[in-house]
Amino acid sequence: MKKMIMSIGKVLVFFILWSVSVGLVPIPEFSNPAIWRLFAEIIPLLITILWTFLFILFDKVDIKCDIKDLFSKKIVLGFLLGLLWLGLTIAIIYAFGGLSIVSKNSIDQGYIWFIALFFNTIMQELAIRGYIYTRS
Repeated sequence: MKKMIMSIGKVLVFFILWSVSVGLVPIPEFSNPAIWRLFAEIIPLLITILWTFLFILFDKVDIKCDIKDLFSKKIVLGFLLGLLWLGLTIAIIYAFGGLSIVSKNSIDQGYIWFIALFFNTIMQELAIRGYIYTRS
């Protein structure tokens, strides 16, 4: 019970420190919305990496990463399951009339938006599965 309370406390402190840090660090102003979004995703990612690194150092957690297993079937499986998850969600919302496609918009600098989305995904995964999963 004591270990569980300590773990919950550390996770709460992690998220409080992360939230305050993200709130205090200003996002630079850019006239280009794609570049602004990119920096709006990079800054929380860097703060997440910083706090994860500091908490892992504080806890002296031994993290093992098998490099040869890094690029395996698990990546392909994760990608396919992610596509399935999103596809089913969109299909269900569309089937019940909650989504309709009425026009097409072109996106300037779509690759920058995609990179920002990628950074956001990394930040969320690191925040949840980085430090917190080392607590279990």
